Amino acid sequence: MATPASTQTTPVSTRYCWDLAVKIFNTELTKDPTKIMFGDRANTSFPHCSLSEVIVAAKRARDERARDRPRFRVKMDAFLTVMSRHCVAIDVMIEHSPHITAIVWGGLRLLITTAAREIELSEQIGAAVVLIAGEVARWEQHLQLHSASPRVRSTVARLYAHVISFSIRSARLEGETGGLGQYLKAAVTSVSAQQKLRNILASIEDLTMVLERETCLASQVVQMEEAREQRLFRSEVQDVQQQIFNIANRRLILDWLEPARARPASPARWEDGTCEWIWHDAGYKKWEQGRCVNPLWIYGIPGSGKTVIASYMSQNAPTRFVFTHTYALSGIQGPGDNPEVSLVASLLAQVLEAHVPGAVSHMQPLVDQFSSCTRCPPSQLWSRLRTALAAIPEAFTILVDALDECRDVGDLHSTLQHLGALGRDLAWARIILISRFKGEYARILPAAVHLPMDTTALSSDITHFVEQEISRNPKLEMLRHEIIKKAETDAQGMFLWAKMMIEYLKRAPTLRCQRESLRRFPAGLSAVYDRFLAETGQQLDQDQLVFRRQIFMMLVTAERPPLVEDISTAVALRSTEPLNPSDMLVQPETDIMHLCWPLVCIRDDRVQLMHLSVREFLLSEPREAMPKTSVRVSLEDAHKYMAHVCLNQLGQPAFSTLATITSLLRGNVCPELEPNPPPPSEPPVPGLYEYACLYWHIHVVASPADGALADQVNRFLHERPFIAWAETRFRLRPGNDLSPVLSARAALLNWQALRPAPTRAPLRLDDFFTSPYESALATAPFDCPTTMLRYLTLHRLNLYLNIASQDPSRRHSLTQEILRGADALLGPTHAFTLRSAAAFALEQINHHHFSSASTLLGQVVVHQPPRSPERHTTQSYLALAMYHQLQLPAATALHEEACTGLLHAVGPASKKHAKALLFLAWSLEAGGALDRAAAAYGVVWARWGAAAYTPDEPLGMMAQAGLATVLRKRGEYGAARRHGAEVLAHRQRVYGERNRVTVDVVLNMAVLCREAGDRDGARAYLELARAGLDAGHGDGFLRVCLATRLEAGLLVADGEVARAAVMLGGLLSQGEERGGGGNRELLWARLELAALLRAEGRAAEALACFEGLVDQLPGGGSRAEGCSRGQLMVVERAVACIKGNDIDSAHRMLSENGLRWKREEDYWIPEGGPFAGI
Repeated sequence: MATPASTQTTPVSTRYCWDLAVKIFNTELTKDPTKIMFGDRANTSFPHCSLSEVIVAAKRARDERARDRPRFRVKMDAFLTVMSRHCVAIDVMIEHSPHITAIVWGGLRLLITTAAREIELSEQIGAAVVLIAGEVARWEQHLQLHSASPRVRSTVARLYAHVISFSIRSARLEGETGGLGQYLKAAVTSVSAQQKLRNILASIEDLTMVLERETCLASQVVQMEEAREQRLFRSEVQDVQQQIFNIANRRLILDWLEPARARPASPARWEDGTCEWIWHDAGYKKWEQGRCVNPLWIYGIPGSGKTVIASYMSQNAPTRFVFTHTYALSGIQGPGDNPEVSLVASLLAQVLEAHVPGAVSHMQPLVDQFSSCTRCPPSQLWSRLRTALAAIPEAFTILVDALDECRDVGDLHSTLQHLGALGRDLAWARIILISRFKGEYARILPAAVHLPMDTTALSSDITHFVEQEISRNPKLEMLRHEIIKKAETDAQGMFLWAKMMIEYLKRAPTLRCQRESLRRFPAGLSAVYDRFLAETGQQLDQDQLVFRRQIFMMLVTAERPPLVEDISTAVALRSTEPLNPSDMLVQPETDIMHLCWPLVCIRDDRVQLMHLSVREFLLSEPREAMPKTSVRVSLEDAHKYMAHVCLNQLGQPAFSTLATITSLLRGNVCPELEPNPPPPSEPPVPGLYEYACLYWHIHVVASPADGALADQVNRFLHERPFIAWAETRFRLRPGNDLSPVLSARAALLNWQALRPAPTRAPLRLDDFFTSPYESALATAPFDCPTTMLRYLTLHRLNLYLNIASQDPSRRHSLTQEILRGADALLGPTHAFTLRSAAAFALEQINHHHFSSASTLLGQVVVHQPPRSPERHTTQSYLALAMYHQLQLPAATALHEEACTGLLHAVGPASKKHAKALLFLAWSLEAGGALDRAAAAYGVVWARWGAAAYTPDEPLGMMAQAGLATVLRKRGEYGAARRHGAEVLAHRQRVYGERNRVTVDVVLNMAVLCREAGDRDGARAYLELARAGLDAGHGDGFLRVCLATRLEAGLLVADGEVARAAVMLGGLLSQGEERGGGGNRELLWARLELAALLRAEGRAAEALACFEGLVDQLPGGGSRAEGCSRGQLMVVERAVACIKGNDIDSAHRMLSENGLRWKREEDYWIPEGGPFAGI
């Protein structure tokens, strides 16, 4: 048998075990000095021998004794089998440890040869050979697998030592007898020799078992170590995954917070050596001694350096974590922004950027729930902030500066309370507030520690600042003492005054001019501002003075600091002319600073007033007649100017071109038609145009009544620029969301309604939104039926009419036209065509064509991609149609499927999901699952009503109206009344009193009052409802029926049963006169009238109330006119079942008596949701 040559080196563990085996043999297994092994001397008895030589010797011995010794042959065969199995391992041992292994393998070869000759010894020697040859390779494998185990190495070394002992003792016999065969025969047959060999073999067997146990134990140890390493590895992987998750989610959350987060102001610089007094102030020390439980309130007069001290304290605070927020004119981002939300969003963003542990996971639920932090209730933001701050294991500082610049006093009240609670509840919190002194702040935070920035505290800092300024400006050195003395006497604790004095003196060219300027420099900021305006105004011509005044009017009213280019555009705008670039400022930044220095500053390309006191100065009433160079403005006049600027910008022809409007409509209504990628020529919305889109109505309603302004508003509302504005506004807030447009309309309605009649602006708002779109549709190319532009425009118009119009037939015809046009131009399976078909089906639902709507929606859903938002939305509409047909279990199940699909497809913050959830709530309420319905209403209202800070949001109003209804049905009259009153006020303001959605809320409030025992309140609401009811228009008669039933119920409660019966009888007669079937309110009126008649003993007349509702089934027998008395009783019970939403029992009852409904539509739920449902 050949063996491959090995190129490996002997393992360290093997060499170690052989060396240790020799030591064990020398010290423990022999006492004969002649057997002790020193170096290589013990190997001289055996020649070096390879594995192949051992195998050849074994074969020869087997063949020689094959005939007469079959048992020996068996032993040799076993030996050869073992050697073949472990040949590679043994060969490696022989090649790389020749001196040691020669003891074993050379001895084995000699013993095999001898055993073949000395047959008497063959049995015992053969057994030993097989044992040793078979086990040595296994020991080596165990050793290599568990070389790190000391116990395994020790056991293997002892095994090797016993093998050495066996080999040495066998080999030594030859030298002692002169003939190996004779000696072996004598030795083995002797009792002592046999016993020693048996003892060695027994020890080998015992140690082999010990080795098995040790390797098993070592394996368990290795497995435990590997398991521990795997756990550590998994933990490290999880940590890395969590870090990746946190990094990605932190960015998402910061983007979520961005809309409300105030733009960080550049940190104010302080003069080295100033501001340090704050740490030694008695108020500060008192605060620290009190463990900073209550806020530290630092206050001072205007210009005293409060912002500078805030910057100094934030950058030198004794805590590692410092979170700051500054209320400033630049911090207000938009009209919908809430200062309280802005503050919490800024603090949360800083906490996230500081990598506070757990902050990401705490915030994630809010991001999943609300589309933006501006829609999240402030209470939830405060709760998350508190939880995140509580995870900081050390002291931290929250510093809020310029509290007095917050415009919303109500929100500031809540903010101060929350900040005070943070200081009390969190042991590590240090809350510092900086502002002017305000009595209301002291009342809100009675326990705050006061630290006034008085003249005494600031005088040395002001002197030091002035000295350093003089040192930096050598031209002032000659007047050093006079300047310092002036600052000490006139500064009155105002850093700003001192700074402006230095700037004023630096402009003087000569020493005489400097001394004169110093003498004339007045005390007090207002006087200083007047001086600057007067002196700089003398250098301006009349046009420049006008520009300066316009710039200041922009800055005192702007909702956010305008860009430099915006101001340059604003001063060049003319109401009746396109913008002429020749009228714009040539060098806008330089020109603005020249006109308004030093009262304005430019930061990040935005212009803002230098200080809040400048705004107060500009809006103040002058004490005496002022020169023409002075600037004083009234807030109303400034808003009027800004309103004109915004309307002038919106009316610019460049923004309402056909190409612009087409692009906007295509992108908003049907993005599938947009080029991909969009054309590079499409510019972003310019800064001033974007500002005008967002805020024009804010400035209009803040202006005084003015005929010219009203005329300009009317022109804008009725011309094509309105379309450009509306579509741009949609793009600025995507999602086909009408809320911004409705908000502008509501603001204008208020402006018109809240002013006395003589000063009321003559605005034409009856055709708001519809007039410009209809005018466009009447002109080319909008009027062309072969272009998609017409249908995109119709779609947008119909979206508005669906909410604001009182003409359902017009909505129906428009939706049908859109569907036909899309089908003809794009095909029946195009995404826009399918959306149009779903919209037409929804319009059919609005017209009570629920069955045909179900059929159309079933066709649409087949062509929409599975698991797509459009498919789930169509499912929601289909379930809505089923709900109206009282197929409540199936409708609820399909609604739930649609809501689940939309939740996964677009997320919980999507309006599509919220709308589907609202429809589900309707179905749950109709089925009597009031708790689940209330929960669903609550979710939608919390996201799109209470948290949105836009009460004009239709979805939020619908959810709140449903919440009021279901709370009433649960008997929670107080909460129902509160919600009902709120949503009624919003709908009256947005839609007017005659809109059906407003009337529905009024009727529900009347029902609520009646059920709560307030009959006078019910009558008052009924009177209000009747003023908005039109029995001949759309669903008006259905609501008239409800109002009549309610009034009859009030009469019964007053004991006027006869009048109530007459009133209900008249209602039934009115329904018959109208023809075309009835409605569910008429069915309930039949039940109520029958009950009244039966109570008066007029049973026959009571049954007659149910005439004309059913027909005989085909083949059902007699076809005589009218029903029998028994059949009418069945009909009455069937109507009662339907009122309880048990439609199956009603049908079964009629069928068993050979009857069927004439018009199933009569008992279907009317469009508009469960508006009252008494």
